Amino acid sequence: PGAATMPYLKLSGACLAWGHVPMLDHADFQLDPGERVALIGRNGTGKSSLLAALAGGSGRGGLDDGEVWVQPGIRISHVPQEPPFDPRSTVFDAVISGMGETSRLLSEYHEVSHRMADGKGEHGALLARLEALQHELEACGAWACEAQAEKVIDRFGLDPEASVGTLSGGQKKRLALARALAATPDVLLLDELSNDLDVETLRALEEALLAFAGTVLVISHDRWFLARLATH
Repeated sequence: PGAATMPYLKLSGACLAWGHVPMLDHADFQLDPGERVALIGRNGTGKSSLLAALAGGSGRGGLDDGEVWVQPGIRISHVPQEPPFDPRSTVFDAVISGMGETSRLLSEYHEVSHRMADGKGEHGALLARLEALQHELEACGAWACEAQAEKVIDRFGLDPEASVGTLSGGQKKRLALARALAATPDVLLLDELSNDLDVETLRALEEALLAFAGTVLVISHDRWFLARLATH
């Protein structure tokens, strides 16, 4: 089949047990381009483990047996139930942290820019470093990444300079999705992102996901959220 008809993710013969309790018993699953699939079930039945296995890329993926296959070249963003954030980080740095080497360059560029504006450090050395970083960022096309990060931060009503440690639970959920979307993924894997949110935050998440052109696999217990979002 041509690339357009290939699945993005495929799970074959997956087996996973918690102690003596089987959670996945030779399970098969396929996620195709454009789908928004809801994964539902009781707590403790292996939903998060399934999502983590798919996020792990091709291979065993933490399974006891079976195989995960991922279409080569696609980008996957996984948002677990409790996304890990450094509480000392700024919102901007947290959002770009999923961009690999680009995130390091952008973070340092912003830090040097702030130091120059605040008069902290030797101006000539800071200016030289800033120019060097500009060349590196231009070479790897990072300005587009910065623009994408700023766009999603603004969309979710977050302050880019705010410390992550000062955010509310709902704001951290917004931050988690902002970080995932800033990486411009083909596939979003979302684990109970809609839990315990105020109406405003839940609506912001819904609108962002409905506007997302990629493919989604989401775990949620919110039937109205799933009714609006899921195609399968």
